[in-house]
Amino acid sequence: MGGGRTIFGKRIKKQIVKEQKTIGVVGVSRGTGTTFCTMMMAYYIKQVIKAKAAVVERNVSGSLLSLPSFYEEETIASIKGIDILGQQKEEKEISAYSYLFFDYGTRVKQMQETIFPNFFDCKIKLVTASLCFWRQEELFHFVETWSKIQGNEEWIYLIPFASSSAVKKMEKQLCRKMYTVASEQEWYRMGTANLALWNKILKE
Repeated sequence: MGGGRTIFGKRIKKQIVKEQKTIGVVGVSRGTGTTFCTMMMAYYIKQVIKAKAAVVERNVSGSLLSLPSFYEEETIASIKGIDILGQQKEEKEISAYSYLFFDYGTRVKQMQETIFPNFFDCKIKLVTASLCFWRQEELFHFVETWSKIQGNEEWIYLIPFASSSAVKKMEKQLCRKMYTVASEQEWYRMGTANLALWNKILKE
């Protein structure tokens, strides 16, 4: 029998990543779990896929910035085995990772900057948003703002705390791919719902 891990009763073959996969995560507004979701996915890659992953910090308001000596040239911070890279890292340094997550936070203007890579260059583009009634206008505005960007209709929207029915209703209204993210106390202690979600989104 071939090697691999069993998850949810299904055998997952050990994946060999031939080229780096970049995942950009941006928030429609603050408090939508951009960093939390990013760290969950990176931890999923480390623990389940068993591949080398790192998070590149592009979120100036995120909690990752509180790490000591974060922007020192020779410093690579690590949280639960996930490497956190600052903005000063060179392309050759970050190319060593099979999966590279970019946490853009809610600085939407930064999506257009020529950093390595910018949001539009990422192979997988994820957007976190809230479906609270008083914040839905922010989501509508975001979708409209980037509606002329080629391929924007393929961006995946992650909606923490929302019910599946509410997400499906908004998905139909905006014609965008949306998934609910189950509530977790810690990003490194995921339940089966989120494990299944990351498996679906990040699978080869």
